[in-house]
Amino acid sequence: MTFRTDVSEGIPVAVERGPHTVIRSMAASAHELKSLLTGILLLAEQITLESPCPEGGNGHLAHRIIEGGQQMQKCINGLLQSAASGFRQVPVLRTRCNLSTVLREVVKSNWDYAMSKDIRLRYPNLESKECWGHLNEECLRMAVDNLVNNAIKFSPSGTEIQVRLVPHLRHGFPHALIQVKDQGPGLTADDMARAFGPFQTLSARPTGNESSSGLGLSIVRETVEQLGGRTWIESRHGQGTTVCLDLPLEVPIP
Repeated sequence: MTFRTDVSEGIPVAVERGPHTVIRSMAASAHELKSLLTGILLLAEQITLESPCPEGGNGHLAHRIIEGGQQMQKCINGLLQSAASGFRQVPVLRTRCNLSTVLREVVKSNWDYAMSKDIRLRYPNLESKECWGHLNEECLRMAVDNLVNNAIKFSPSGTEIQVRLVPHLRHGFPHALIQVKDQGPGLTADDMARAFGPFQTLSARPTGNESSSGLGLSIVRETVEQLGGRTWIESRHGQGTTVCLDLPLEVPIP
């Protein structure tokens, strides 16, 4: 591994080589495709709703776009799972990143999706002080985006999703607690036991007929563990769910 110095901060920053670049590029590309595809599907669904003849003309074409888009979503989920596995197999490279900025960007990228289901997406820390840490920014973005996307997918219309960032000290070291809280159906005891396994179908169902691969929470756990953090769920059936990530902001010195 080689290092360069960030001129503005005087902090060594890892320069990526070999498989690190490939894996991070895969993750970044998958997330970009995911956001673009969500926008395309929302537009196609709007066309079907406004089409005077759903079985023909523009309505029929929009329906075909939706079917193709859903197949693309499965491919993108596969890319995200591969990227998560890749993160597990190679050392994590960390750079100085602003967690507040990453969360704002994730909320922004999921805003239209939430609005299309009449779900209020809130980030109360929007105007709060910045929170900096030495993390892999793409790992962080992947984890939080999965949580927000999942919360929207399983929340009913007219509810609220809240994303919170709470800097704190844990055993004397700076950490950040990230919470994504929804007002969805909550999880059963059986759901809680299986939630972080790959390809797990839980009791809740998507509220807008979206597809669900059962990979989201598995990817979150894998990426957060690579960052030295931990993930847990607080939920009661019928009373919503809060998924929590606790991340160290500094690299431990061995």
